[in-house]
Amino acid sequence: MIEGKCRNKQIAHLILALLTSVGMFLVACNKEADVPSDGYKTMMVKNDIASFSFEYRAYYSNIGGPYIEDSDAHRFTDVTILAPKETITTVNPSPEGKGEMVKMEYVPAFIKILAGDASKFPMPASERIEGHISSWSSWPNFKLLERSVVMVDGAPAELIAYQVDGFFAGPALLYQVDVAFDRNDLQWNFHVEADIDMAEVVRADLDHIIQTFKILD
Repeated sequence: MIEGKCRNKQIAHLILALLTSVGMFLVACNKEADVPSDGYKTMMVKNDIASFSFEYRAYYSNIGGPYIEDSDAHRFTDVTILAPKETITTVNPSPEGKGEMVKMEYVPAFIKILAGDASKFPMPASERIEGHISSWSSWPNFKLLERSVVMVDGAPAELIAYQVDGFFAGPALLYQVDVAFDRNDLQWNFHVEADIDMAEVVRADLDHIIQTFKILD
C-alpha cells in the first residue's frame, strides 16, 4: 500500500492538459536501460482524496507519486507508472548545441491516473474528452484513431486514442490515450503517452489496468 500525504472553457481545457500530461522526459546520458522481467504488480493508492488499486505490467519499473494537490483551486491525487528509459541519438536541443548529435535518455511510455474533486474543477467526462480533441487537433500530424466507451469498475468511461507530433528531441510521433469518467464526486482521468512504435503493446497494458482497476470505497 502507498499512502499519499469558472473561468472560460479554453483555460480549463489547458489546465486539464497540463495536469494529465508530463511529456517524454529526456536527459543527457549514455546509460542503457535494463528491461525488467514480465509479470504484474499491484498498485494501491489510499489518501484523503481517493482510494483505488490496479494491476500493471512490471515493465513499468519507475513510479511517480502518488502526489496530492490540495489548494483553493485544485484538489486531486495522481500516480504515474513509467517505462525504463531508453537511449537515442538525436540533435542537441539546446541553443548552444549548433546541430551536434548527442545521446539522450528518454522515457518511451508512461500511464498516469488522476482523481480530482469534481467541485473544484467542474467539467463532465464528455467535455474533458472534447477538450483533449480540441487541444491536440491543431497539431500537424494529429489523427484520431479511436473513440469508444469502456467500463472501468462498473462505470462507463469515454476513451480516445490518437496520434500526435512528438516533442523536440524525442520520437517523431506519439501515441496517446485519454480515458475519462465520473464517480463518487470525483473526476477520474487516465492518460497514456508512448512512442508510436509501442502503440499496440502500450494499449494492451492500459486495457489490463482498466480491467483490474478498483475504486476502494
